Amino acid sequence: MQQGSELMPKALSTRIVGGIWWFFTLIIISSYTANLAAFLTVERMESPIDSADDLAKQTKILYGVVEDGSTMTFFKVASWANH
Repeated sequence: MQQGSELMPKALSTRIVGGIWWFFTLIIISSYTANLAAFLTVERMESPIDSADDLAKQTKILYGVVEDGSTMTFFKVASWANH
């Protein structure tokens, strides 16, 4: 027993539009499925760094600033002592 409409597109242009629509749908569903699988299998990384003090105390992650850049200027003129 088959279900569906008995109306089949007869014109070539209608068949082309239908084919493009189904191809587009296939690509979107495949992309969504691949993204969902990747999202669910990736290992979550916990970041032990929550502040500038935590960053300064650790030794695994290297960090720095560009000389005379905005970040360097920010830390030069900052008024708090945690840097």
